[in-house]
Amino acid sequence: MSMDTINNLITEGNILDSLELMRRDADALMEEDKFAEALDLWEKILEFEFDIVMSFVGCGIGFLAVGEVDVSLCILEKIVWFKSDLINSICGYANGLTKLNRAEEALPFAEYILGFESDNVGAIICYCNALVKLDKIEDSLPWFEKATQLEPNNVKAINKYGNALRNSGKIEKSLPLFEKALQIEPDNAKTITSYASALIKLERVEESFPLFEQVMQLEPNNVINICSYANALIKLERVDESLHLFEKALQIEPNSAKTLTNYASALIKLERVEETLPLFEKALQLELNSAKTLTNYASALIKLERVEESFPLFEKALQLKPDNVLTINNYANALMKLERVEETLPLFDKALLLEPDNVLTIYGYVNALIKLERVEETLPLFDKALLLEPDNVITITNYATALIKLERLEESLPWFEKALKLEANDVVAINSYSSALIKVGKVEESLPYFEKSLQIKPNSAETIACYASALMKLERVEGALPLFEKALQHEPENVLTITNYTNALIKLERIEDSLPWFEKALQLEPDDAITIRSYSNALMKLEKAEETLPLFEKALLLEPDNFITIRSYANALIKVGKNALMKLGKFEEYCQVFEKLLEIKDDNYLRYKYAAALEELGQYKQAIEQLEKINLTDLLQYHANVIRLTLGRVYYSIKQPDKGNQYFQEAIDNSDDQERSLLYGARSILANNPYNQTAVEMLDEIAQDSPRYADALKMLNFNLDSEEYYNRIDSQTKLKDTQMLNGAMYHQIGNEIAILKSIAYYILRSYKDEDSTVSQIIEKLETLVEQISERREKQQDEIEKIPEDKYQEILSVISKTAHDISDFVNNELAVIELETRWAMRTINSESKNYPQFQELLTQLELTQAALNDLKAINEGITIQYKHFSVQKIFEKWQANNKIENAEIQLEIINGDSEFYGDEEKIKSFLNEMVENSLKHNSYQQRLIIKMKSQDIINPEGIRGFTMPGEKQDLLIEFSDNGKGIAEDKKQWIFQPLTTTSKKGQGSGLGLYIIRRTLIKMEGHIRETGENGVRFEMYIPYGDR
Repeated sequence: MSMDTINNLITEGNILDSLELMRRDADALMEEDKFAEALDLWEKILEFEFDIVMSFVGCGIGFLAVGEVDVSLCILEKIVWFKSDLINSICGYANGLTKLNRAEEALPFAEYILGFESDNVGAIICYCNALVKLDKIEDSLPWFEKATQLEPNNVKAINKYGNALRNSGKIEKSLPLFEKALQIEPDNAKTITSYASALIKLERVEESFPLFEQVMQLEPNNVINICSYANALIKLERVDESLHLFEKALQIEPNSAKTLTNYASALIKLERVEETLPLFEKALQLELNSAKTLTNYASALIKLERVEESFPLFEKALQLKPDNVLTINNYANALMKLERVEETLPLFDKALLLEPDNVLTIYGYVNALIKLERVEETLPLFDKALLLEPDNVITITNYATALIKLERLEESLPWFEKALKLEANDVVAINSYSSALIKVGKVEESLPYFEKSLQIKPNSAETIACYASALMKLERVEGALPLFEKALQHEPENVLTITNYTNALIKLERIEDSLPWFEKALQLEPDDAITIRSYSNALMKLEKAEETLPLFEKALLLEPDNFITIRSYANALIKVGKNALMKLGKFEEYCQVFEKLLEIKDDNYLRYKYAAALEELGQYKQAIEQLEKINLTDLLQYHANVIRLTLGRVYYSIKQPDKGNQYFQEAIDNSDDQERSLLYGARSILANNPYNQTAVEMLDEIAQDSPRYADALKMLNFNLDSEEYYNRIDSQTKLKDTQMLNGAMYHQIGNEIAILKSIAYYILRSYKDEDSTVSQIIEKLETLVEQISERREKQQDEIEKIPEDKYQEILSVISKTAHDISDFVNNELAVIELETRWAMRTINSESKNYPQFQELLTQLELTQAALNDLKAINEGITIQYKHFSVQKIFEKWQANNKIENAEIQLEIINGDSEFYGDEEKIKSFLNEMVENSLKHNSYQQRLIIKMKSQDIINPEGIRGFTMPGEKQDLLIEFSDNGKGIAEDKKQWIFQPLTTTSKKGQGSGLGLYIIRRTLIKMEGHIRETGENGVRFEMYIPYGDR
């Protein structure tokens, strides 16, 4: 009835009739699920009814007051009669609120009525509806039972009670109620649908179909019934048949959020996931807070590998329904996909608290623990799952697989056999059993099982690949190859299969064929350490050792302690060679690899290579320590001599010539080629100690008719007695410079020794009883200071006896004193170093003093470096003149223009010019500059170093304009694109003992010595750089 008709009735005074009509309309709207419209109508009804009741009450009181008792009683009867309608209206309004998800608001109305009419069945049902909506189903059950006791044949009460029992998991108890309701009203569509749904929950799906067909005849356009029927079809895997039902439901009610969600879920089952997204989005627009829709939408995103996007949906769903086990499990499984496994454990714990016997939760929890390598913890969970489902083949198979992971192989076999008894054709169980047989060494026995599995599923890529791997173990590689290829046809991106296939190719010496497959595997899984190692080994077989280094380094980042990877990396480093490693900046890593290997396994060859690497790094004492651990009696004579000669060289490096000479002599005495050993020994000595007499005597022993005489003569030419520095420069200036330099160096040495003393005193303070070793070190350092002072005083006494114009004699005294002090102090420091190392052996490396001793060792090295610098500035310079083409200066960089992070670009304009001068010293100038550039720009990604050479006549600003005639110079320009030299530092870069390097990385003598040497050549150097450095070296062409 229209509102106009109702209003007309009210106007005509037929209020009671109009209210009855309004109640009927409100009930009809509720049946049609038009809850908002019904609610408006109930509010209007209640307003009228309340006014009417209040009017009746007023009249009754009025008549009673004037003594009209009979009339008052009549009105009272009318009020009692009307109260019944008011209660029904209140119940209708409360039900409307509940339907609109406002159950909290509905409860007070129902409770109010039950307060004075506790047996009112309508009010009880209204109250129960609100409780059910608020997930308080258990609270509703006693009220429903009361309602059915009060009105045993009230179909509505019986039906709702049955639904409450069904939803609380008491499904069996609900069936008699539905059957009773259907006896009373056989064609009640709601009862039929509820009964069918209960049967589905009991997995009696087939029995539900006649009920759904009956209800579809009764109400062909009832959306709830249509969707329930569709869901029943899905239960029996008849998903395709369900789609037209969902589509019909959406034609009737296109904006039903529930139908949209169920339809989308059906499409997911048919792998039509992309089609579901707009359906879920529309459903959420209609019903934003539907936990089911949120969860299903999130699951769809996961299937599309959009896992991160699913998390906010899961989180919102859990805010709405925090105890929904399905949502909790799905959220946990999503986290697992992103390897956030630790985060899943509290979720699985919560799910098991809510539903301790939920097998799906147990499986999820087990998988998480296995991923975290906590396999032992899975066993009680498996035990529980097997108690719940003792014949579940999946559980049995996974349990057996867990036992394999725990190396309980024999225990796993009976479980696999049980699984195969239950389901003889279960491919997963067959394959797992086959793999277990392989693990226990029964490879031949596994083959028939793989063959059976392939009969059941001929195109199972996993089975084919496992069968091929079994054949590989039996060395039947040719048979395995076509199987791997077939598996890759089905699963072209399976990394394990690709890796196994490549290994098969390598076994058949088809290494080149394997490389593209390795590259594909690493594109798919860039962090698979096994694949990286296998690829590296394949490259090694093809002599591409340098290409393997970044691969091995990545593998070691992933698995730092994998011995196989470390050993393979070491072999690759050896194949690459020292020079290449130095250029690549990987020499220190080279040492660390050998150190790690030697911790695992002692090996003479590895130890020798380790020592050689330490020597290159200047860690001479550590190199000696490694070499002296090698038992020479275990080696061939040639190999033993290599060790002796190396020891001799390294001992010279630490200024222990006597020990070095001992090893050289042993090598010479035990050599089949003594001249070769003499030449090697002399070269080793002269590299560390130019002009050494022992080395000269070794070279003199090589006969003139020897094929090695030319090499010996060349070494002698470069290392005979040298002239003093600056013999063409004014002697007084030379004396002043030398005195200044020596004074600065003595000051630096004094500072270094003072630091040594402070470290030693710090260590001493930490001992309760005075430590004798540390005390002795302090005493020796005090003695050193006194000895240096005494020797310098003696020097001064000698100088005072020499006439002032005898500069050469004065320089000789200064130089001799510097050499004596340097040698004496170095020897004493070597003793202190030995005592320090001995003291370190007596304490635990975890001791608080241990780092202080290490600091003492570092400071000893710095002090020794300062002493070596003192000797360096007192050495003379000899210019070795010879004819050579300018091109030869740059040969080294023409052959290889890449060094570490730098590219060297050459522009040689005068390459064919013949120069007369010292070729080796000019080369050493450029080497020094390259080293400086690399050192100061080590963090620059692409460093460009340029060298330009040309001839120039009378360059301006070099020798002035008064020089008569023409003077030709060789001009070499050196520049880079590095950070350059700050303007405030350019004025002193050629001064001695000044450096921009970090402490311990530069002496401040390099550019100073270049300048001094150029002055001796009558040359000049200047720095003119703006962006980066730019040096100009002018070297006059010598007399020809």
